[in-house]
Amino acid sequence: NYPTIRILITGIGRDNARCATTEALADGTPDTVLTCGFAGGLNTALPRGTVLFAGEDNFPHAKRLKEAGAEPGSFHSANRVLITTAEKEATREATGADAVEMESGAIWQVCEEALIPCATVRVISDAADEALPLDFNQLLSSDNTISHAALAKALINSPSRIPGLIRFRRKITKCAERLSVVLTDALIPTVQSSP
Repeated sequence: NYPTIRILITGIGRDNARCATTEALADGTPDTVLTCGFAGGLNTALPRGTVLFAGEDNFPHAKRLKEAGAEPGSFHSANRVLITTAEKEATREATGADAVEMESGAIWQVCEEALIPCATVRVISDAADEALPLDFNQLLSSDNTISHAALAKALINSPSRIPGLIRFRRKITKCAERLSVVLTDALIPTVQSSP
């Protein structure tokens, strides 16, 4: 039998993650919660495409996640997107974390209050030595959603950034595929055919 899996898209940032998770839990309590998505690399030993896993020692799916290719790691939950390699280096020195993202800290807090086991499984979309092609913080509206108008203005003002943005999209598509493979292998049982 396949497990029942519900996918919740929380949006960007702590506030959106906290609100969406709280609302979702009001509809029913899951056995476990995984916070998945992209993360920026902080540890220079971890290349883009690495899937990292962080959870409590007794997290029910820890063994299967590791067997599927998720490597144990640590995350720092930031309140903004880290754009430059200098920002990443400074955050690594300050926190010791392997990767940075923006939502897991809030999701973990909600789950801890509800006594639900929670873990983070994220793929590194930009390695520690890779800067992002745009300052995505300048594209976020007050509710932490991407403003298409701000994106259009940024590209009109700096059209030379368009090729880098296209390359970045291709890279994160591959990273998303890698994360999908790990999650599928870990959470959906292999169907064995009869001889």
